[in-house]
Amino acid sequence: MKTPHSVLVIDDEQIICDSCERILSNEDYKVDTLTNPVEGYQKALTNNYDLVLLDLNMAGMDGMQLLSKLKKDKPELPVIIITGYPTKETKEIAKSLGVNYYVLKPFMPSEILDPVKRIMHRLGLDEKKDSITNQQPAKSSDWRSGEKNYMFYMNGWLQKGTDSHVRVGGQLPVFINDAITSIKTVGVKEKIFQGFPLAEISFENDIKISIPSPVSGEVMNLNTELFGNPSLLDKDGKNDNWIAEVMPDKMEDDIAMCDVRKVILFSNNEEGGGEYLSKIENLGYITKKVTSVEDVITSLSLSEGGATVDGKVVIIDAKSFGDQGPQFVDTIKSKDKETKIIVFNTTDSKLETLYREKKIFYYAVDPISNREIASMLYGVFCFSKDKEQIENKQTTFLPQTISRIGITNRHSKKVVLLAYDNVIKCNKGAGYLLIQSLLENAYPIDIVHSKSIKKAKDPSCVQSIAEEQLKNDKIIVLSKDNLGKIPGSISISVENYENSGGNENILARIAIQPSNFDSDEISFDLNTTKALAEFIEFEMTSM
Repeated sequence: MKTPHSVLVIDDEQIICDSCERILSNEDYKVDTLTNPVEGYQKALTNNYDLVLLDLNMAGMDGMQLLSKLKKDKPELPVIIITGYPTKETKEIAKSLGVNYYVLKPFMPSEILDPVKRIMHRLGLDEKKDSITNQQPAKSSDWRSGEKNYMFYMNGWLQKGTDSHVRVGGQLPVFINDAITSIKTVGVKEKIFQGFPLAEISFENDIKISIPSPVSGEVMNLNTELFGNPSLLDKDGKNDNWIAEVMPDKMEDDIAMCDVRKVILFSNNEEGGGEYLSKIENLGYITKKVTSVEDVITSLSLSEGGATVDGKVVIIDAKSFGDQGPQFVDTIKSKDKETKIIVFNTTDSKLETLYREKKIFYYAVDPISNREIASMLYGVFCFSKDKEQIENKQTTFLPQTISRIGITNRHSKKVVLLAYDNVIKCNKGAGYLLIQSLLENAYPIDIVHSKSIKKAKDPSCVQSIAEEQLKNDKIIVLSKDNLGKIPGSISISVENYENSGGNENILARIAIQPSNFDSDEISFDLNTTKALAEFIEFEMTSM
């Protein structure tokens, strides 16, 4: 019989020890806990643990002292730091001692499980837990690409396969320079929704980036190579940087919300710029190489097989043009002011100042790395969208929290949204976007503000839902819940009820995973915020 993998938790807070034991025991790990750091150090030395979870601030022996002694005596023993008081200094020291994972208090179960599973997977110990999401990956598929280019949704992308599946992945922002440390993904057989998180990427500088799913559907397979080597996501090869394979619910509807991205590579000869062509194509962009400024102008006006083309981008191989290059920039700008021009040139070019005066989008100097190309294209296509307004700066005397929104939709159905746990507000985030869209589309709307934060589990909420059922054709209950998923993920359940007229109607319960369950303030990145507003609006207006 196989011995369970063992974990030692050393923390002077009993509640933290109990939480870690409960979380890890549920995953069949053998867990020992100690609140005395000296005793914990001795136990770590005398027992053959696979992993130690260690608090930094403890009476009796400082966590950093314990870590230093432990790494001296057992240098190969993996350690995860758990702390409520992180500092740059302690993090740097811990990293120099081989500690790559910091878990901040208070934590969610997945924030403990994810690094534990990654370490066990890396050590070859966790044979049955090779997915970060606590689910078995599907058996190897025979997936083959059906199209060369990607379809993009924000910074997420999809690539059609030869069967009904698609592969989905994402691209990273221009300002990210630190290495990827971890990736959280959705689970196999899990239902995902377009615009909601497909994965959450963590970097060495503690920044976290969410990648939205470009489709709604069921996850059929995961790229488990990413869990052991998350840096693969930052590569430009199409064979290893995908995140999941998905069976879309309505592929054509989802693709209608996506776009292709086109780049024109302008060089003076057939060979010029060839070293960059494959790099751009491997990022999923449609790339056309032309040798005359007339061809540039013509290509800018062409669509791609009827698909929506996002943005107009021209990369100029300045090395091949000499003094003519800046004149070509003027010609292109005179024909289309919206075109973003990127210049690739040699170092110490005498024309650099002249190019920059033309208000080009980006000026790059050889050698130009894969990552620099990916970053500049992210900046072209995604960065401006990150700056969209999702907040009303005007002051108001009304409470900002929304508890109820009622509308009569185009089908003459009365629909009400009941919002709990301070999930939406009228002045910012998903609530603001939802209200603006309903008003712009001229729906009769009734909004109820609340001074207090109503909790979904309060007994009074059950009564209010029952009262709303008598008067409305559809009830949508929106609340937060600890789903054990990526922050911003949702689950939806639907049941039927009869209103006062005896008609059978719909009660839809939407639960959303907050980033911090203990906080009253709920906020997400722009992509997730927009997706939540659009998802609620669809539920309210489509019946």
